[in-house]
Amino acid sequence: MEIKDISLGVDSPALMLAKKLKEKNNSLYISRVPKGTRDIFIAIADEEFCSDYGMLLKFLIDKVMAEDNKSILEKLEVQDKRIDALETKKQEDSIKTLNGKKIKFNGGKKYE
Repeated sequence: MEIKDISLGVDSPALMLAKKLKEKNNSLYISRVPKGTRDIFIAIADEEFCSDYGMLLKFLIDKVMAEDNKSILEKLEVQDKRIDALETKKQEDSIKTLNGKKIKFNGGKKYE
C-alpha cells in the first residue's frame, strides 16, 4: 500500500526513507557518532575491509565477544584450581591402609 502526498502528488520524504529501509533490510543507520570516531571507522573499513562497514562491525563485535569470553575462561580456570585444591585436601585427610580400609583424619583425630 503506497501513501502519496495528495497536495503534491509525490512521495513524502518519510515514505521515501521507509522504502529505502525496506529495500535494504540488512542496513544499519547510526546517528550521533562523533566525527573523529566516524572518520577512523571509515578509514579502517576502507583499508582493511574494502569499504565493507558491515564486516568491520562484525569484526569489532567478534573482538569484544572474544575479550568477554577470555575473561570468563580465566575466571573458570581460577574456580577449577580452587576445586582441585579442595579435592586434593579431602584426599589428604584420609589414608588407605594395607588391608584396603580408609582411615579419615579430622583435625588430628582419627576416626573410621
